[in-house]
Amino acid sequence: MSPTLSSGNILLAKKDTSIVYYADIVIADVEFEKTERIIKRVVAMEGDKVSIIDGKLFINNLEMDKYHCHGENKEFIVEKNNIFVLGDNADDSTDSREFGTISLKDVIAVVDNKWLISWNSQVSYRG
Repeated sequence: MSPTLSSGNILLAKKDTSIVYYADIVIADVEFEKTERIIKRVVAMEGDKVSIIDGKLFINNLEMDKYHCHGENKEFIVEKNNIFVLGDNADDSTDSREFGTISLKDVIAVVDNKWLISWNSQVSYRG
């Protein structure tokens, strides 16, 4: 999957993180070597089983063919009040495969996927 965001994009995000859906792009603070602020896509939620087998991503045994995941075979069960996130360019991303699931309390904002504003003032509406 190609990256959705590029350097120079301006994001509109909602600070109300009480509702997070599959495929949302979230901004969160994670502990991985040091505290980092990340922007990633939600691919699994509480109770979901995430499997990475031979570079393919499976959520609850269904293949997500938009993602190709490098690295070794792994399996995760997403704990209560947690999410599993991946970068859209999963082959070049540090995400839940490395640092594990993210607690919903560590989600700072949810990006409004309908509006992406690039630095050169072109507005793109994805409705």
